[in-house]
Amino acid sequence: MSSLVAASFVMGAGMAKAQTVSVPFNGTINATCAFGAVTDGVLAVDAADLTLLTTTTPGSVPITCNGGVELTVAAPVADPANPTATLTVASEATLLGETADSAGLVATIVAGPIDAEDVEVTMTATGGGILAQGDYAYTVDVTAVPQ
Repeated sequence: MSSLVAASFVMGAGMAKAQTVSVPFNGTINATCAFGAVTDGVLAVDAADLTLLTTTTPGSVPITCNGGVELTVAAPVADPANPTATLTVASEATLLGETADSAGLVATIVAGPIDAEDVEVTMTATGGGILAQGDYAYTVDVTAVPQ
């Protein structure tokens, strides 16, 4: 081995070169929404119209979405144990000033992101005559479709 080759081994042995590599990361975040805990609404008979139940305290549920949301609300469903059958029911759901209405199945689209904002739900129910005393219960379904 020549002295020049031997010298280059000796000199090169102490001169390691650092190497860098880039590791890419990728991911897709799909549009998503999540409801929080529901707060029940309260109904009372309208003092001026004893055939009408109206919302005195809206029901509510917080919603969080990483984008926008299409919000729909279904007509209230009466509990079969209600003292008087109601003939006409309607509901509304409002989020950040935009309202969906069960009458006519009107949906609303709200831009996002949305961070734990309350969806307020109201309803009315009208009987064929004066509503009998007793406990009345209804459920209203609110649907959120992430956009």
